[in-house]
Amino acid sequence: MHFFYKNANICYIQLEAMLSNLYNLYLAHKHSKLTNSEFFKIYNEGLSKITIGCSFNPEHWVFDAVSKSEQDKENITLECAKFIIEELKITNIRLSIRWSKVYDGKKINFSYYEKLFKYFFGQNIDICLNLGPIKTMRWPEEQVPSIVLDNLENIPAHKKVLTSQDELVSKSKEYLILLLEFVSKHFTHEELEKISIVQANNECFNKFGEHGWIFSPILESEYINTIRAYFPDKKILLNSSGRNDMQRNLNLIEKTKIPSNKFILGYNYYYKVPGQADNFVLKYLDNLILAMPLSIGTAKLIKLGQNQNFDIEVSELQGEPWMHIKSPGNSVSEFRFALIRSINSMLNLNNNESSIIRYWGIEDIVSKKMLKQETGEQSKILELISSINQ
Repeated sequence: MHFFYKNANICYIQLEAMLSNLYNLYLAHKHSKLTNSEFFKIYNEGLSKITIGCSFNPEHWVFDAVSKSEQDKENITLECAKFIIEELKITNIRLSIRWSKVYDGKKINFSYYEKLFKYFFGQNIDICLNLGPIKTMRWPEEQVPSIVLDNLENIPAHKKVLTSQDELVSKSKEYLILLLEFVSKHFTHEELEKISIVQANNECFNKFGEHGWIFSPILESEYINTIRAYFPDKKILLNSSGRNDMQRNLNLIEKTKIPSNKFILGYNYYYKVPGQADNFVLKYLDNLILAMPLSIGTAKLIKLGQNQNFDIEVSELQGEPWMHIKSPGNSVSEFRFALIRSINSMLNLNNNESSIIRYWGIEDIVSKKMLKQETGEQSKILELISSINQ
């Protein structure tokens, strides 16, 4: 009888959490149609507890599309970086270093990132540094240089779980040490203090990328502890595609033997993707509802965060088109929808610090602003970001 009541209680809690999530989804759809001023009146309390950050990639294809030369590309990229900080008041920026961009087979050549990083590191901001070594943010995800891949005896199979026994992994560990040594010496103490968060591989348990590689928990733990040896006082970001990999990230925290209060769990929140957005019913749902079976619920994760003292952020909030799905980044109502979902369902707003929502696709919308090609909807998105960050 005790077993029956215990399991009935668990089912009730899970049902209650699911219904709460669906109700929050309904509210997000309803209130996304408000004007920005109406939106602020209703969500003023939640908005006062968040800050809009971003991820920023100089590799973003928009910079190639709008540039006539490499010098032109560098200038536009820097102009966008300055606009993000000066006009949008963004002070939480996630950067990545791609293995394929800095390694020549023997040493680190940082010329590709030099001017941009020196600018960011000279500002009064907090930087999250995504170091990989294999998988860093933005497609094609895996960033192994051809000079490394071409010289491997065995390239890991598609969607393989990488372990320390893989030849590629041995090469990546050598590179990671080389990169960490370079970063720790190349930047001044004052510049390195701007790094508040570090990240190893992006979405380490998600088979998304050109090769679909993921990492064994033991291997990812080794990468994290290697990075931690150089940045012992920084927090560590573990991100997940929606809810799908949050439980594995929680298990990884235990595997690292690092105190849980050193971690940030990040949702990569994509509310409109091909397939789902094309379906008559599924287009009204998002990746908080459409998750893998047994994925941990958002309310439960918040409670665990409060008990174990880890932070939660939205590490990527969809703000750019995905293939033929054009509305993200082009609809202010959809941006409001995503903000409401973040405030009501994902973030722990009861802590004493502002929760971070990192806009994904800032390069696209800001470059259009720089070129005076932005739409009215995009102007409203930028106004909303700036108003929240005031």
